Formats: sequence, C-alpha cells, structure tokens
Amino acid sequence: MPKATRFALRFVVLFAVVVALAALLNTGSPTQSPYVSALSGLATPSAFAAPCPNVACDVDAFCTLVNHKTKCQFQIIHGVQVCNTISC
Repeated sequence: MPKATRFALRFVVLFAVVVALAALLNTGSPTQSPYVSALSGLATPSAFAAPCPNVACDVDAFCTLVNHKTKCQFQIIHGVQVCNTISC
C-alpha cells in the first residue's frame, strides 16, 4: 500500500473515531425545543463580579465598614503587615 494511501486511511479512521466518541459522549440538551441552539450546551455559565465588602483601612490597619465601594488589601512589606484601601 503506498504511503499516501496509508496516511489518508489513518486520517479517515482517526476522524471516524473522534466523531463516534463525540456522538457517544454527547449528553443531549436539557430542553427539547426547536429554538435551542445545538451549541448552547457548550456555553459557559455567566460570570458575575464578586460583591464589594464596603470596608476601608483604619489607623490600626484593620478593616472598618464605610459607605463607598472599597475593600482592604493586606501586604507584608519588610516583615510588617500593611493595609491598603482599594476601590472595587
């Protein structure tokens, strides 16, 4: 069998195996409707931002509640814990 024919046969068999696996592993759509996309099962869920805690650093490097969208971020600088207030 020529080399090109063997290569083409391998490609066709590999493609057939991938298609068969995809058909076997398909979980199906949760809703049966003609208006649902075939790709909707592959979509990722919506991502939402984390809630802002509305806290800020005070004099003693503790977080205290405030009325604006900020949060505390702690860092160790030269062995000392430093509190930084950053906006959300």
